[in-house]
Amino acid sequence: MNLLKGSFENDTLWKKLLFTIIISLGIMSTGFVLWYAAAHIYYYPIGSEGIGEIIESSNISILKSLQLMQSLFLFVIPPCVLAYLWSAKPISYLGLSKKFSSKSLVLAIAIMIFVLPFINLLTEINQNIELPVFLEKIEIWIKNAEENAAELTEKFLQVKTLGGLLFNILLMAILPAVGEELFFRGVLQKIFSEKWGKHAAVWITAIIFSAIHFQFYGFIPRLLLGLILGYMYMWSGSLWLPIAAHFTNNFLAVVAFFLLSNRLTDIDMDTVGTISSGSWVSGIVSLVCCAVLMFLLHRSTLRIAR
Repeated sequence: MNLLKGSFENDTLWKKLLFTIIISLGIMSTGFVLWYAAAHIYYYPIGSEGIGEIIESSNISILKSLQLMQSLFLFVIPPCVLAYLWSAKPISYLGLSKKFSSKSLVLAIAIMIFVLPFINLLTEINQNIELPVFLEKIEIWIKNAEENAAELTEKFLQVKTLGGLLFNILLMAILPAVGEELFFRGVLQKIFSEKWGKHAAVWITAIIFSAIHFQFYGFIPRLLLGLILGYMYMWSGSLWLPIAAHFTNNFLAVVAFFLLSNRLTDIDMDTVGTISSGSWVSGIVSLVCCAVLMFLLHRSTLRIAR
């Protein structure tokens, strides 16, 4: 097995992209087969339900297990395998061994907190974009699809116990933060930077990161988040900073929904900074604060590099 370690290090960009697709799909398919078998054993031991019926069922536990499988077999495992094939030091290749300062960590987390009102403002602007008349049917299809996705997300988040909240934090904050950063920043941004340079790699990866979520009316704010995470990685060389930032963003969303849905607070964090709520000024202030914090983070990582 050690013979394969770093054996594809000198492959071209296109070969690495092809490897990424093949290995990711192969591991994802393996995970899906295992999940399907487990779903029949634990949820449908007697019935003859097919894949479609299982996925379309209203059993949130099944859908959460599918989400768990996807996080592990699409975003966590493939990057580790690819890094092993592309480097004699896979952990270092992924940016997991690079040191970072506590100041940089605090700044990364602060950026994700302060940027939230501006993200909400961008989301509102994005949602109000109207497609040309000749694309009306496509627009209707997109809106229906995203409304269904939003409803499903709410069902995922709708829990009343501390145990349910902790599992949601694992499923929707920890695993996506680790897995998506390994895949997008640790793998894709890395190989794009080898061909087209660091800045182009950040932008290309951020576009793919946003597009792959298949949410047209959330594309712009997610693109901004991708850029922030990408530059954190580019400046620091440590994947732990974007992982921490990504986790912070998702953690706040999960906890905020839990508090609001269980009437533990009256504050809807998704409306802070929006025009409709009359707090758009805080959205602009949020942008300024985020820009200042990003500048400070850049300076902080430069000091470490020296």
